[in-house]
Amino acid sequence: MSVGGMVNNRKVFGSSMLPGVDHLPHTLDVGNNAFSRGLPEWGAHLADALERLIALHDGSTIAAVIVEPIAGRPEWSCPPSAI
Repeated sequence: MSVGGMVNNRKVFGSSMLPGVDHLPHTLDVGNNAFSRGLPEWGAHLADALERLIALHDGSTIAAVIVEPIAGRPEWSCPPSAI
């Protein structure tokens, strides 16, 4: 639950969650990626958000980065072309 992406679950069980867990913005944005061909232009800012968290906490103190590649849904999205 601590690392899950369901915000309402984290709200309900907040007091029993692991401390020190950060979450990145969701990677799916249908408005920007819908019907795009090839690698979309939108999304490089998500990698920048990860770099900011690493800089904030110092990479030597980070035990893991957990990424859900399919985002628990039937659709999928390509990484942005800037990555």
